[in-house]
Amino acid sequence: MRITIALPLLLALAMPAFAQSTSIDLTDNVPGATGVTYLDLARAIAPDLEASDGLYGGTLAMAVRNLVFAEDPPVSHLPLSFYSASAVAFTSGGAELVALLLDADAETTGALGASVLAIFDPAHPEAPVDIADVASDQHTSFDEAALLPLGTGDDALVVSSSHFNSSQGYRNTSVLAMLDGKLVELASIFTLNESYCGLEREQIPALAPVPAAGTDRWAPFTVTVTETTSLETAECDLPGVTAGTRAASATFSWNAATGGYEPDSTALEDLMAETEARF
Repeated sequence: MRITIALPLLLALAMPAFAQSTSIDLTDNVPGATGVTYLDLARAIAPDLEASDGLYGGTLAMAVRNLVFAEDPPVSHLPLSFYSASAVAFTSGGAELVALLLDADAETTGALGASVLAIFDPAHPEAPVDIADVASDQHTSFDEAALLPLGTGDDALVVSSSHFNSSQGYRNTSVLAMLDGKLVELASIFTLNESYCGLEREQIPALAPVPAAGTDRWAPFTVTVTETTSLETAECDLPGVTAGTRAASATFSWNAATGGYEPDSTALEDLMAETEARF
């Protein structure tokens, strides 16, 4: 069942030590694929894709599952509609792949929308390695830092979905990776920003890989969410609210038995529970 504002905390936003631009023009050539453009990749999943006054529209030729709302059934014939696209090159199992992110038609996909992430091997651009809907809220994009190194030969992809109203901004960030040839969500985190009655509260997540001994494929990483609260004026009575800064942090390590990352504390879960009470 989809939740518009909050998600169960599977825990972990990925932020590598570097940022990477993901904006592309669909007529750009795909690195590592001679004579192939991003439009060619897009048409590999939506053969009828065409542009009209700069707006691209088409229909996915295959059913697509949602990684965040895993209980939802796959959607067939999902309509695409977008003016711009984004893509990032990343590594999986030592292989160089390309992740292409395209938006679905908001008028037909409901309040949360849909954003299709298609993974391609540039050496075989005729079909995607895998494809999934990665949207968990209205506006979905690669994070400013789109990649997180996960050890020898693997990167995580970082995708964020958000929406806002007059006083609160909601953001879900998913950490994705290729596992056994399939896109999986390794972890996610929810953050909330607020601005009302002279109150300004901001939650900022920051993550970094932890160097692993040897050549571990799935290296650990840390996530720290820093919450800063300021009170500019006394416009409203805000009992229990104090200005200041605090942080919640955990280190996530790969568990081979479960095939996923697990935190070493409940600090982020505790912060999430407290944040949910402010909705």
